[in-house]
Amino acid sequence: MDFNTILPILAQANPDLNLSLEMAASCDDKPRAANPRQCIQLDDPVWRAVHPDLTAEEYDAYIAMVDAYETRIESGEIEDWATYEARNYGYPSYEAQSYRYAEARAYIQRSAEHVRACAERAGVFLEGRANEPA
Repeated sequence: MDFNTILPILAQANPDLNLSLEMAASCDDKPRAANPRQCIQLDDPVWRAVHPDLTAEEYDAYIAMVDAYETRIESGEIEDWATYEARNYGYPSYEAQSYRYAEARAYIQRSAEHVRACAERAGVFLEGRANEPA
């Protein structure tokens, strides 16, 4: 997710924005199989049916953003999924992981710091943060 792009959009749509992180469970909590990977199947009619608030325009805009992100990966501007996983989780493949509780907790902290930094750059003020206006 490109938080630098999406946080200002979300904050404009909802100034009382509430953010939460949805992280991969540690291997202690959820051992991995090679497939299926954890992902959201946006074209799944069942998933779409439980998200009636997602308009066709929003869906198209999201897909355009995903396509633009893929172009950035292909150009080398940002890393691909496998490189990202290896750097953040330190394992060679999805099914061969050593992503335990301590690693999961550290990753949550790094992720929260990243989102906070993106919000600060975008001028999005998060409750309880030092960048909150006086």
